[in-house]
Amino acid sequence: MDRDNDNYHLKGGILPNAHPEAAPHQGEHYTVPHPPREDHINKPKSKSFSDAGWRGTPEIPSREGGDEEKDFMSKPPYWWKSEGNKFIPGYTTECWCGSVAFEFHGNPLDAKYCHCRQCQQLHGAPFQWAVIFPKTAVRLIRNKDNSLHFFSTAISKGEHYVPCKVSCDVCRSSIFDEGRNTVLAYPGSFHFKDGRMPQDFHPTAHIFYSQRTVDVPDGISKWSGHKGSSPTHRIELSVQRNARGQFVQRRNRIRIRIGDEPPDVTSPNLLPAMHPYHGHSGFDNQVQIVPYCRQYCIHLY
Repeated sequence: MDRDNDNYHLKGGILPNAHPEAAPHQGEHYTVPHPPREDHINKPKSKSFSDAGWRGTPEIPSREGGDEEKDFMSKPPYWWKSEGNKFIPGYTTECWCGSVAFEFHGNPLDAKYCHCRQCQQLHGAPFQWAVIFPKTAVRLIRNKDNSLHFFSTAISKGEHYVPCKVSCDVCRSSIFDEGRNTVLAYPGSFHFKDGRMPQDFHPTAHIFYSQRTVDVPDGISKWSGHKGSSPTHRIELSVQRNARGQFVQRRNRIRIRIGDEPPDVTSPNLLPAMHPYHGHSGFDNQVQIVPYCRQYCIHLY
């Protein structure tokens, strides 16, 4: 079948736009526009990270959190020297006005969308998009007029108290979150070669999806809380051909993985798993319990 044919999608296949080298999706189910990274034919089993040259102490600065390390500005992810010049800048990011800039060594360990209420409020957006780098892979390269600003949600103060949010005090652009071990940076501020986002920046999951304000039917795994340690949600938008051969949307279906054992359908514990889908527009609240991939799931129509 000719993959360049504009009518290819009318023949039962869907061309993946995030993974052009992957095999087309077959069948009537249409997932847009980010296919899961599991589709990537060259996806490694796990990610390794190269040494960026930090030889100071502690091994990971501010790993214990709080504000005990008063010399934090001379350690990652701020001003610091790479031993043996092992730090190879791969990406740069800067605030809107250019007063603050950082550089990054290597590629992200992961990327995600976060739908938690805190991210919604702090970013003024439906969800946050972040890429995760080891803290020792990040280095400050510009801090004009001492424009670096910190805010700790833990103590609700504008101080460097880890974990904390890092931004520019001039234009107020958010740059990244500094955690105990990693940095969660915002791809919107990165400079990419040719303006093209690398594959490693494509999110692999939505987290805290139970707190979302909008549905995102993009085919990426969706977790009620943290990735890997909470129930998953899968929203499928199905399409079918009408009498004219055109594709039209069918009923939505949500698949919620709930465990390895058959659930008690009368149990009130099922309600948290199905919330907030009950009463959601486009769903009739018809529930079906089904085995799927060796796990039991709720199908909500």
